[in-house]
Amino acid sequence: MEDRCAELILVQEEHRRMRYLRMLVDFTAQLIIQSRMNRPEAERIVEVMRQQILRLFPGKNETYDIIYKRRFERIINEFTYDSDLSHLQ
Repeated sequence: MEDRCAELILVQEEHRRMRYLRMLVDFTAQLIIQSRMNRPEAERIVEVMRQQILRLFPGKNETYDIIYKRRFERIINEFTYDSDLSHLQ
C-alpha cells in the first residue's frame, strides 16, 4: 500500500513538471513571437528556458534537442531581427 502511494506521488510530481514545462515553452515561444526582439535577446531567453527545463528533467539534453531546439530555431529565424542594423543606414 505504501509503495502504491509513493508511486502515485511520483506520477503526480511528473505530471506537475510536465504541465510547467508546457507552460514555460508556450510562454517563451509567445514572448519571442510577440515582442519583436533581436536575435541575441531571443537566444538568451531560449537558453534560460533550456536550463530551467534541464533542471526539471536532468540528463534530458538530447530529448530537449530533438523536441524543442528546432522549434525555437525556427521561431527565432522567423520572428526576430539582427541586432546589427547598421546596414540599413
